[in-house]
Order: sequence, then C-alpha cells, then structure tokens
Amino acid sequence: MNKRSIRSARAARLAPLLRRGHKTRTVLVQDRNILQRKRAELAEVAFELFVERGFHRTGVRDIAAAAGLSVGAIFTYFKDKEEILAQIFFRQLERLEKELVETLGSLIGEGTKAGAGPETVFDAVFGQFLTAVDALRRFIALAYQESKSLSAAARKELIAREKRVQELLARAIRYGAEQGRFATDDIDLKAHSIMVLGHAWVVRHWMFAGVMDSMTEYREFLRPLVYAMLETGTAYRMVKPNPTTANEDEKPVRTTKSGAELRSDTDSSTQSRWR
Repeated sequence: MNKRSIRSARAARLAPLLRRGHKTRTVLVQDRNILQRKRAELAEVAFELFVERGFHRTGVRDIAAAAGLSVGAIFTYFKDKEEILAQIFFRQLERLEKELVETLGSLIGEGTKAGAGPETVFDAVFGQFLTAVDALRRFIALAYQESKSLSAAARKELIAREKRVQELLARAIRYGAEQGRFATDDIDLKAHSIMVLGHAWVVRHWMFAGVMDSMTEYREFLRPLVYAMLETGTAYRMVKPNPTTANEDEKPVRTTKSGAELRSDTDSSTQSRWR
C-alpha cells in the first residue's frame, strides 16, 4: 500500500467519528468536550490533505469530502481553512512542549537530587527534542511551508509556543552553565540555534540522503558541534572607529572569549573541555 492509499485509509477511518454525534451547531458549542474532540479529528483529516496536496491546493470542499461531512458542517467547528491550519500547528506544538516539559522536569528535578551531571541532563533533553523532531517531521515541514498563511494573531501565537519549546532547551543549557560546564552568555540564542539545527533534519533532509540514514546518526554528528557552541562564550565589544581617522574600509572589531576566559574574569575557574 502506497503513502497516498495509507493517508486515504486514515481519513476514511476518521470520517465516521466526525459524522457520529454531529447534530446541530448549538449542541456542539454547548458541549466543549465534544467540540474539541471533533475539531481535533477534523484537523487530522485536513493535515493529511495539506501534506499530500498543499495548503493552497486543498479546499474546504476537499476536507469535507474526506471527512464525510457537508461543507456547512465544517464551519460548525472552524470559521475558515486558516483556523484549521492553526489548530494543526498548535496541537503538535503542545505535544512537543508536553514531552519536553516532562523530560526536563524529571531530569533536572530528580537529577539535581541525585547529583546528575549537566551533560547527562542536556544530552537527554537534546535527544528528546531530536526524537520529537523526527516523529513530527511532516508537521514541521508543513509549518515551514505554510506558517505564512496564518493570520497575524495566529502567527503571533505560533511564535509564542515555539519560544516556550526553545525555553525548555535553554533551561537545560542554564543547568549546565550553573554547574560550570557551559558558558553563561547568549543562552537563548544558542537554544534557538539548536532548534534550527534540529529542524534542518526535516527542511534540508535532501542533503543527508546517502550520508545519514537516521536521526541517531544526525544526533551524533551534531553533538560535538553543539557542545563546542555551548562551551564557547560569545561576549564581544564593538569598537567604534574614530571618525577622524577611519576610512570606509574599516569595520567594527569583534573580540570573542572562550567560556573559560569569561568565567576566569569573575571567579578564576576553569572550563572543562569536550572529550
């Protein structure tokens, strides 16, 4: 069975669930649990179509047909197609956030009590994030392609949710910084960079064809690169050129310090290096 047949079969299985119990808009709105369940089921049908055909090439009629509902019934649950797309994005991000919260909470909470090393904590959180990226790769690809189709309010909410996921990675980095393992500067920027590197497995997957066959291999490839970034300080100062002597070829000078040098400025401690 090819991928299209699998998706069609999946949509067919969901259609009876959507039709079951569908009566009137008033009843559904009054019962929030039913409303949310129906929205989730309908969004799953739409997701398969968006991935297969593209968001703009999928109409509300297509979604209604795949779900076994009338076009009017679709508007019982969503005001427009863009709201269905937002529902897909938000549900998947909630899933990722929940998994990372649970992993991070148990590792940092229990790990601190047990004296777990910062590498143990970060590796587990980093690994959980990449595992989730691999599992949600179709959603991530859709998000990169179609987030521009969301309303301004929905895009703002999407960014806020992504930042919450980023903050979980940042917490794992801060734990390592507090233990003296990682540099203490630009943690949020580094967490964001790690997110982008993880997403590259999806949005740039063609680059890995024939080179890396699994997320496990990609994780091992990224690990030394990520640790080098976490261990290195990026503090810098911009030296403004003297307007009386500077020429047009002169540029601000950026000076960098390693994480060890940054800490030695304050407490003379040394940095443990990647092995």
